[in-house]
Amino acid sequence: MRKRHRTPSGRSMKSGANVAVIVLNWRNWTDTIECLESIRKTAGVPYKIVLCDNCSQDESIAKVMAWAEGTEAANTSGGPWAVMDHRGEAARSVCRAAVVQPDSSEPWPEDCDLAIIANRKNLGFAGGNNVGLAYAIRNRSFTHFFLLNNDTVIRPDTVGNLLKRMDMAPSIGICGARIMDYHDPGRLQAAGGATYDRNRATGCNISDASLERDAVEQKMDYVCGAAMMVTRRFIEEIGLMSEDYFLYFEELDWALRAKGRFALGYADDSVLYHKEGGTIGSKRVERASDLSLFYLTRNRLLFTRKHCAGSFLPVVLRLMFECMVHAKRRDYRAFRIVMRSVVHDLVHSPEQTKMCPDPETPGLLGQQL
Repeated sequence: MRKRHRTPSGRSMKSGANVAVIVLNWRNWTDTIECLESIRKTAGVPYKIVLCDNCSQDESIAKVMAWAEGTEAANTSGGPWAVMDHRGEAARSVCRAAVVQPDSSEPWPEDCDLAIIANRKNLGFAGGNNVGLAYAIRNRSFTHFFLLNNDTVIRPDTVGNLLKRMDMAPSIGICGARIMDYHDPGRLQAAGGATYDRNRATGCNISDASLERDAVEQKMDYVCGAAMMVTRRFIEEIGLMSEDYFLYFEELDWALRAKGRFALGYADDSVLYHKEGGTIGSKRVERASDLSLFYLTRNRLLFTRKHCAGSFLPVVLRLMFECMVHAKRRDYRAFRIVMRSVVHDLVHSPEQTKMCPDPETPGLLGQQL
């Protein structure tokens, strides 16, 4: 019979679990070291951290190394730090860090808490995280992999409570947490995941705080990419995330590929705080940033062609309507981004659409915008 131990919240969990926490950074070291600071307070669970830097070409890696050595302090004066229960958290100690090569086949560095991988180019969300997953999964001791956005802060029991939920239901392949607003810690951003409307090609976070865990799991179409814990068996059977999208829709694609083979889970007592869109500017009052808008539009079409072909016409009509809304608001830049993304998709093959890497690509959006 397998031994069990207690999580920080006092509930039992099978022993033998070992977690690799995967964090992706791109030109946002201040949020990253705050996230790492919160991870280092995790208690009751064996874990290591893999930080993948997506070719930031700034001082990110140097700053993270300085934080690990204790010479660069994380900002812990933000909203959630004041409201979190710090009882039972692990004492802060020097974090032993090592830089490893992206394609390294070497074993995990000895006495290392944090492996830093410097990607040679910006691989996007899926590509960047996949490098970390591929590196971590070669270490057979890891049983679970926690993909965590760098603009988040977790509690000391966040990881343990995710493991507890997955232990309760072995069919769960991806598990989400209760995601609260970093700047308004009492406001729920998402209860684990979201629903998806295939005729509009849009997701909607489950944000009804009154829903019980089981109701959320029945309603959820995918787990929010800001915080996803997956099992080793899930990755071995389903594979890594698709790198077709660069940004957005990766988590939905992952969930759909696993449908019928793995369940989606929600750990309602696993709480974290999310700044939302800190790296790419997707959280704006007026509209998404140009970068965010481009990838959201392109990938709505790409995902629909790939998984929901019967909804392609309704999605195109929906995007045309959104173009008219942008024009009515005199946001002609947004109008052009959406319109050109649609036209590009219609006149090129799906493979050519996937190859389009950046909204600044000449001839797609270009300087004239």
